[in-house]
Amino acid sequence: MKNPYYPTALGLYFNYLVHGMGVILMSLNMASLETLWQTNAAGVSIVISSLGIGRLSVLLFAGLLSDRFGRRPFIMLGMCCYMAFFFWHPAHQ
Repeated sequence: MKNPYYPTALGLYFNYLVHGMGVILMSLNMASLETLWQTNAAGVSIVISSLGIGRLSVLLFAGLLSDRFGRRPFIMLGMCCYMAFFFWHPAHQ
């Protein structure tokens, strides 16, 4: 791989894949999350939509910071946050 952008691009696509998986998994398990969180479908839907809203708000600040400090550290930070979410979420059910 002569192009140094391939690992970064793969990291970005992996982030989108993991984000999509998180939204799909939460929406498929809405019934069990309702009982687990003691709420209704609207409460679970708010959490699912908050993932997207949180991603949009973080992307604004991460974009500004990545222009200053470089993109790769923030891509790796995002990947680590998604991995922490997926390892933490099943452990607390």
